This record gives sequence, structure tokens and C-alpha cells, in this order.
Amino acid sequence: MAAVRFLIAFVLATLTTFLLASIFQSQQVIGRLRKIGAEISLGEQLTMTVDDIVGFATRSDIGLSFPVIIAAGLFVGFAIAEILRRIIRPLAPVAFIIAGAAAMGVMMVAMYTVFQASPIAGARGAIGVTLQMLAGAVGGWIFTNLNPASKPTHD
Repeated sequence: MAAVRFLIAFVLATLTTFLLASIFQSQQVIGRLRKIGAEISLGEQLTMTVDDIVGFATRSDIGLSFPVIIAAGLFVGFAIAEILRRIIRPLAPVAFIIAGAAAMGVMMVAMYTVFQASPIAGARGAIGVTLQMLAGAVGGWIFTNLNPASKPTHD
């Protein structure tokens, strides 16, 4: 049963991170378009956002869909957090939150390093990267709160 709860928590953390990351990136792009004079109605904004979510989920210019990339990053980040929270006990309550944010930050830097530009248009700047990290932090919070095994240990 614990494995099922872990898997559910991980999948929901990944989906939450993906949805927020996609929404944040869409709003960043829309904001930039508005700054250069584009008029975008609320309906168009919603359509663009949904189109981005579907597009990021189903295809990618880098060969993997964004949710798969996020799942891989969160898996590595959460594994490291699991080790560190046992060693640095005061970190335990926020370990997965920090790990989610760090995973997204590392992914943004890694993609930039590989492609010499961010393939995530809405993450091309400090605010965009910070929003991606916020999405990861929320995913880490979801994981912490849905996975009983992630609760701090009191050995």
C-alpha cells in the first residue's frame, strides 16, 4: 500500500509541477507579447494556455515531452532530498519542497547549457526561471503532503 501511495503522490506532484510550469510559461510569453503591443483577449489567453499545456504534454523540440523531463528531474531531486532529510533533520519538513524547486532550476540551466537558449520560452529570464522553480516547489509540497513516507522521521 505504501508503494501505491508513493506512486500516487509522485504522479500528482509531477502533474501539478507540469501544469503550473506550463501555465507560468504561457503567461510569461503572453506578457511579453502584450509589452510589444499585441492585443490578446482573455479568451485568446485561455486558448493559448490550454494549447501550451497540450503541446508541452504531447511533443517537444528536445525529443521528450515536458512531463517526462519533469518526472525525471523530480525523481532525482526527491531521491537526493530523501537522503539529505535523514542526515540534516531540520531540513526534513521542507526537503521535498526545496528539491522540487532545485530540480526545476537545474533543468532550466541544463537545457540552456545544451541548447544555448531555453526551449521553454517563458523561462528565458530570472522571473521565468523563478516561476518554473515555484512550480517545482509546489510539486514538492504536494509530494510531502500526499506521501506519508515523506513526513519527517523522529528516530
